[in-house]
Formats: sequence, structure tokens, C-alpha cells
Amino acid sequence: MCGGLVLGLGLAAASQATTLTGFQIVFGLSVGLTAGSSYVPMIALTTRWFTHHRSLAVALVSAGLALGSAVIAPLARWIILHHDWRQALLVLGIIALAVIVPSALLPRQPPAAPRDVPPATGRAAATMSVAQALRTPQFAAIALAHFMCCAAHSGPIFHMVPYAVDCAVPAMAATTVFGVAGLSALGGRIIRGLIADRTGAKHTLIAGLMPQATAVSLYLFTANLVSFHAVAALFGFSYGGVMPLCAILVREYFPARIMGSVFGVVAMISTLGMPLGP
Repeated sequence: MCGGLVLGLGLAAASQATTLTGFQIVFGLSVGLTAGSSYVPMIALTTRWFTHHRSLAVALVSAGLALGSAVIAPLARWIILHHDWRQALLVLGIIALAVIVPSALLPRQPPAAPRDVPPATGRAAATMSVAQALRTPQFAAIALAHFMCCAAHSGPIFHMVPYAVDCAVPAMAATTVFGVAGLSALGGRIIRGLIADRTGAKHTLIAGLMPQATAVSLYLFTANLVSFHAVAALFGFSYGGVMPLCAILVREYFPARIMGSVFGVVAMISTLGMPLGP
């Protein structure tokens, strides 16, 4: 709820910025501080609520991220084209206040589990602290994999629309490329969640990284709207499917009571890969 308030007010304030520095400070702080207030806590909460079909549950919750990308990007582009960027930010701020704040009233704390033991390998004891968890090789492997995954897919995420415009695709049509990737990521999360419940999160994650590498490489051959949509569909399905699996791996190796802290650090490290890729 606090994140929704800060995000909505921050976007509205950024829409009134008169200098680039002022915009960067207001927009960067409001969006940056609130980016971690929804995804990580909601994923951590979901992993504590569900034991059976946990991968699917996490995939469904994280699917909201893909759905939001598919809906908001074209909306923001339309407002910018027909009005200006200030109106777009103001509308997005109002949407954040109207959607996130009431939605924050819905989640409930999960019932206390009788034993807090990671279900997969037993390598993490129930009494493990956050400091101990951060020193394990399992944490290092998960964090590094998430970091490299974000560094790889952030390039296309940031550049697919400007690249399409450079290839003479109209601006509004180019925005739909990002929407296609978002919708495809929605399907990828759900399908990979179903698969992970049956074959395990680690094997599903490994199997999903190769299609992501292939999809990123295919951008070398895109030149028109049809090819951009085709590659965006493959790219979205591949990167969207692997993102929730890192949270499942954290839960399988570490106790639920420190899930939010450990996954938060993993997400922070992966976020550092987001500016590196572009």
C-alpha cells in the first residue's frame, strides 16, 4: 500500500518536472523505491501460502507483471502521441493509486506452517539466518543466474521499440511489439509454472534459458513489423517463463521465514543486470 501511494504520487510529481535533473530524481526515486514493494513481497507471500502447485501459483501471480506490460505500454504511447508525456505520467500515477492501493487490502498472511524446512534438498536448516543464507553456494548460483538472465533479456526489453522505429516501423505499431512480448510472457509464465510443478524448477529453468538466448540472437534478422512480432512472441515466452522459477528455487533451498529477505537480495542483484544489458 505504501508503495502504491509513493508510486502514484511520484509519477504525478514527475509529470510536473521542469528540468531533466528534477525529473530523474523524482521519477527515479519514486519508481525505484516502489519497484521492490510489490513483486518481491507478493512472490514471497505466495510461496508461503502454497505447497502443492507452488510453481503455478507463483507463475500466476507474476503473470500480472507481463499483463501490465502488455496493457500499459500501448496506453502510455497513445497518450504521448495524442497529448504529451506529462499527461501520460499523470494518468499512470492515477492508475497506480486507483489499482495498487485498494488491491493491497486483499492479501492475507498465510497460516503458520508446522515445520519450516525447505522441501527440496534439506540443505538449508530451519534455523538458518539471512546472513548464513547469503553465504551459501546455492544463493550465489541462483543470484548469478538471475543476474545474467536479466542482463541478457533487458537489452531487447529496452531497445525493441526504438529498434523497430529505426527499421521504419511506425511508432504506435512499434509499441505493439512490446505488447506482444508482454502477452507472450504471460503465457510463458503459466506454461512453465505447470511444467515446473511436474519436472522441478531447476530443470525447467535450465531448459528455458536456451530459447531465451535464441530469441535474443534472432533480433539480428528482424526488419519489418511481422518479424518483430514473431521474435517478440518467442522472446516474451522464453524470458517470461524463467523469471518466476528463480523465486521457486529460493524457496526450495531456504526457509519460508527468510524467503522475502533472501529473494529480495536475489532480485536486487538481478536488478543490477538490467542497466548492464542495455
